[in-house]
Amino acid sequence: RVHTLDPKVTDVQARLQASARECDQLRELKVPGVVGLLDHFVHEGGSFATVWEHTDYDPLDVYLRRGGPLPEKEVRGIVLQLLSTLRYIEAKGLRLEGQDLRSSRLTLRAGEVKVSGAALLGLLRKGTGSARPLVGARALVRSSSSLHDAETQPDSCDRGDTQDAEDDGGDWGRSAVRSVGITMHEMLFNKTPEVPGDEGSLLAPDAGATIQLPDSPKISAECREFLCKVLDRYQRPSVQEAWADPFV
Repeated sequence: RVHTLDPKVTDVQARLQASARECDQLRELKVPGVVGLLDHFVHEGGSFATVWEHTDYDPLDVYLRRGGPLPEKEVRGIVLQLLSTLRYIEAKGLRLEGQDLRSSRLTLRAGEVKVSGAALLGLLRKGTGSARPLVGARALVRSSSSLHDAETQPDSCDRGDTQDAEDDGGDWGRSAVRSVGITMHEMLFNKTPEVPGDEGSLLAPDAGATIQLPDSPKISAECREFLCKVLDRYQRPSVQEAWADPFV
């Protein structure tokens, strides 16, 4: 994957050196739920390349389009893996971008899920404040790879991440839990969630607004309660609280 700096950046060498340091740290970070970085090097024209672990996993969004919703038991296992990865990252004083936890940035094979995608370098941006991305990414890999083969543009859900992080008091962990909830909804119902009266927005317009879930497929009361909670910005749990929830 080739990463290009923002054309407005003037201190190119300093940014490349900073990116190299991030890559060195990421290469040392061994997390089962994150696609591993194997190598990195300066490319051409003020850019750098990253070499990622090869996986034969399927992108989760493609998997869902092909096979439809997943059984609740399988969804529970995937949510458990994602929260486990978040707990590990949080314990290291690092963070994942919310968009890294969306179905288009996750890969799945035989019930095992991994985080991958263009925004993965954001994992090394420390702190709770929102960070402006330093680089864009253009994939130079086969379409069968777990990495994406087009420059990723934020969708409406991604654009909501920044606003929702602000609503969560800048707490990246709660914003990440929200993204897990969105992905969970997609896995259960094969579509993103909507809040009545807010034109499809994932943000409840008022405190106490009800998150409406589809009636079919049927899910357990425990599952329904957990999903409504993580999608509601007024009730959303922290990573640790979500991990301790009875559903998980």
